[in-house]
Amino acid sequence: MAYGLRKVVEKSPCGRYIRYNEMLGSGASKEVYIGYDRLDKIKIAWNKIVFLREDEASKIPEKLFVEALLLKSLNSEKVMKCFSCWLNSSAKELNMITELFPAGSLKKYMSKFDKDMTSIGNWSRQILEGLSFLHSQSPKIVHRDIKCDNVFVDNSGRRVILGDFGLAVRVMEGNLVIEKEPKGTPAFMAPECYDGEHNELVDMYSFGMCLLEMVTGEYPYMECSSGIQIFKKVYTGVKPASLDKVKDSKVKGIIERCLLPMSLRPSAEELLKDPFFSYNGGSSTLEACASPANDVARAADDMAVATDVATDMGELRKVVEKSPCGRYIRYNDMLGRGASKEVYIGYDQVDKIKIAWKKIDFLGEDEASKIPEKLFDEALLLKSLDHQKVMKCFYYWFDSNSKVLNMVTELFPAARALRSSIETSSATMSSSIIVGGALLLEILDWQLSYGG
Repeated sequence: MAYGLRKVVEKSPCGRYIRYNEMLGSGASKEVYIGYDRLDKIKIAWNKIVFLREDEASKIPEKLFVEALLLKSLNSEKVMKCFSCWLNSSAKELNMITELFPAGSLKKYMSKFDKDMTSIGNWSRQILEGLSFLHSQSPKIVHRDIKCDNVFVDNSGRRVILGDFGLAVRVMEGNLVIEKEPKGTPAFMAPECYDGEHNELVDMYSFGMCLLEMVTGEYPYMECSSGIQIFKKVYTGVKPASLDKVKDSKVKGIIERCLLPMSLRPSAEELLKDPFFSYNGGSSTLEACASPANDVARAADDMAVATDVATDMGELRKVVEKSPCGRYIRYNDMLGRGASKEVYIGYDQVDKIKIAWKKIDFLGEDEASKIPEKLFDEALLLKSLDHQKVMKCFYYWFDSNSKVLNMVTELFPAARALRSSIETSSATMSSSIIVGGALLLEILDWQLSYGG
């Protein structure tokens, strides 16, 4: 598909990701578009979550950034990858760049294509592997909304991954999640969710209902006309009517095990031992289903960190740092330094040009607190200007852990050499040339101070 012919309607702040106007899907406050990663040369999903009210917007850092950061921290083939995220405060929207699954959710896929027990077993195994990975983290990660709508499938129909971590929480081993209000999809929620105390085994209950949905092709408790009716049946232990439609006794037994009381419910690791989830030739294990394009991109990315892009640089340099978006890389070659500032040579992997990477260090808490008002204003000012006589600032970010403000600007490696030349020869110049040289020195000093 010729993605290059599509009209670009938006770019990420760092310029690595571009968005097309082709929508994959939408919800109450979420829209998902097709996009493109200019660095790794792969298609991506651009998620836009819009918040129209001020009270909703104020919850973004605590709520949705947690989801994005959680996804970014996980490294598993069974969990959707989040590559980048940022908040557009003026438009009151959160943007998230994730893996693209054009086939959509497993629910959508099953509505279009035939399924058999082999496919169901393979999908189920991968979902369990994803849950086993989440539950093995420290602290454990509880998804709390496992259903076919939140499981995504690739175009081959073989690889599936877990997505939509909007309700996910972390819980320490042996502790319980305490909630005043139940969260999740009623038909997939375990009885203990309504008691306000639960652990990771609520995901196993949801998995059982998810497996039931795969086999029957319908939501559990379709016989109920409201959430209250579903709650009454779940809380009193009444199984969904669709369970009687499951003819395979082994599969029905697995579902019933997942619906047992919390103390008797199997873990994901225990359930994976069931022969129904064993590997067969039709499954999409990591070796069989991993996307070659993504593997090549990840391999190239790892290689860039280990060595150097080398293009247009004339020599091999070791990469010591990458920008959060991955577009810019920094070498250890220093151009200059000041009391709290260091300027290094770097490289733009998208536009294939050398850049200046400026690091401003703030050791004191009082200084760090001034960054948004002071230095972010400086970076924003440079980014807002578009003139060949004004240094361009391409990207900036603050590393709260090291208390360093990073700015990526144009590179002027000859600036210092030119300054030295002017200073050396100024004694023999005419007065008019000296004036002109002094003015040029002021310009050079300004450039050097901003990362040249």
